[in-house]
Amino acid sequence: MNAPTALHRLFWGALTVAALAFAGSIVADTLRAIVPLWSPLPWFDEWATVELLRAWHEGEMSAAEVLFAQHNEHRILLPRLVFFADDLLFRGGGYLSLAAIFAVQLLHAGLFAAVLGRARRSPATPMRAGRWAVAAAVLALMFSLRQAENFSSGFQLQFVAVFAGATLSFVLFAAAVRRERMSGAAGAALPASLAAVLATSFTMANGLLAGYVVVVLALAARMRPRVVLACAGWALLVTAVYLRGYEPVAHHGKLADGLRQPLEFLAYIATYLGSVVASNMQGGAGPLGLLGLAATGFAALRVLRQGRAAHPVSLAMVGVMLFVCATAAVTASGRLMFGVSQALSSRYVTGSVAFWAAQLTYWWIDPPAWRLRLGRAAVPAGLAAQAAAALVAVALCSAVAEQQNPAKAQLAVQSFSQNESADALLLGLDDHDATSRAAWSDEDVQRLLPTLKADGLSIYGTADAAGVGRPVAERGRPGEACAGAVLSAVADPRLGIEGVRVSGSASEGPRRRIVRRVLLADAAGRLEGLASGAVPGAARGAWRGYAVAPVGARLTAYGLVDGGRLCLIGSATVSPSVQASQPEEAP
Repeated sequence: MNAPTALHRLFWGALTVAALAFAGSIVADTLRAIVPLWSPLPWFDEWATVELLRAWHEGEMSAAEVLFAQHNEHRILLPRLVFFADDLLFRGGGYLSLAAIFAVQLLHAGLFAAVLGRARRSPATPMRAGRWAVAAAVLALMFSLRQAENFSSGFQLQFVAVFAGATLSFVLFAAAVRRERMSGAAGAALPASLAAVLATSFTMANGLLAGYVVVVLALAARMRPRVVLACAGWALLVTAVYLRGYEPVAHHGKLADGLRQPLEFLAYIATYLGSVVASNMQGGAGPLGLLGLAATGFAALRVLRQGRAAHPVSLAMVGVMLFVCATAAVTASGRLMFGVSQALSSRYVTGSVAFWAAQLTYWWIDPPAWRLRLGRAAVPAGLAAQAAAALVAVALCSAVAEQQNPAKAQLAVQSFSQNESADALLLGLDDHDATSRAAWSDEDVQRLLPTLKADGLSIYGTADAAGVGRPVAERGRPGEACAGAVLSAVADPRLGIEGVRVSGSASEGPRRRIVRRVLLADAAGRLEGLASGAVPGAARGAWRGYAVAPVGARLTAYGLVDGGRLCLIGSATVSPSVQASQPEEAP
């Protein structure tokens, strides 16, 4: 081994280790941010699943009708199977959905890693050794909190699964292309690809596009006419089944509306594609998206010219690019009325992540083989393409790293909104303002609560629900006092009979860890109130919640801390006025 080869391997080895360490830190940071803040209370669109459950319970819909029912433009059959399995296995706490979201992202990253692992040794791929560093960058993008909305609600499983399903269908189709070229028959990979198209189509509406992208790939690969016809027939059949009984969504836009505003339409698509790097219009998402569109056009023309010489996995990556571009166009046609900035919504970022993962993978494994003339020097185009891909990967990773902490603040607001609403609902109280921060309609929530309560689902399957009216000592062992106080306990008739708003502060021990759950007991020691800590925008250690108690009753607050211990915070008497009661420090 000569010195340059050893240095080359040392450099890429060190870079790969650093990239893997970065990706691992992003994954760990995202998990630490999401898991502790997870709430079993349905969040906005998740109440639609409860509505379907109610309709099934009351005989208004059959099981098949529930599974195939539209949600806006979408038929989300596969995600609903997960949602209802979560009801069956985990009392509707959303834990199966959360696990599925992370599993899908991991598997999606694994598909790109598998493609990178098949990178060929050729003059066009001078930096093949860096493929695992690229795979690490893809992993970091897949788990970045820039797409926090898709990690914070089980309902968002559809947004991550549709892109993973599309990528799987294209990778399987690439295997069919390889098999046909080697043996003259596509083998089992082709029906597997078409099955993935079916699953993707019934994950989210844009999944229908996967079938048509497969047809384009079959044409580009110059596959036999019967294979092309089979793919086209399957795409049309799936579309026909999907559209059976379909009802257009009146309040969403149409493609014609977007085409009447071509510049805004293009700006929306570009912003969607580049949204991984920014959460506002000043963040460069649009220019990055335009760069991605140009790269996609070049890659698509290249595989068309290559024909049967095109590498199968390169076809798959171009398929992912085309699928996300088509998704961006369809989204723009329906959402352009909300403005171009709406394309920066974090739920769309998973599509942007898949797009750039495909770009990085494509240009790394199959860069151009020709040489660029720079004056008298000739630079391999493959080396230039891979250098550009490396720079883009660094820019993307830097952008998502910068956005980890801002996203955590948004997650904290959502988590507290869900917890506060859940606290009131578990006590039989109705705080319209709190509910409006966690659902589209307070009336719908009140109407659907009996469905959850009857089956012990969601918040009614938790220890909090089981403990209301029971001795608070059943929730934990007595421990030392928390530093804190009950700052107010004020009767509020708007909440319901004997409804009380309670607030205070608490911190545990010398490390001053935030108390996230506060239990309020009456004079007999029964649990009659619940409160949540980490109040957004308030001082550290602040908490607030509700209780059910008459005016003049004595309430004692306990913090539920690590190890199932209860620490005494303090007591207060329920006041009939808006004047906060005087705080009483814990002894």
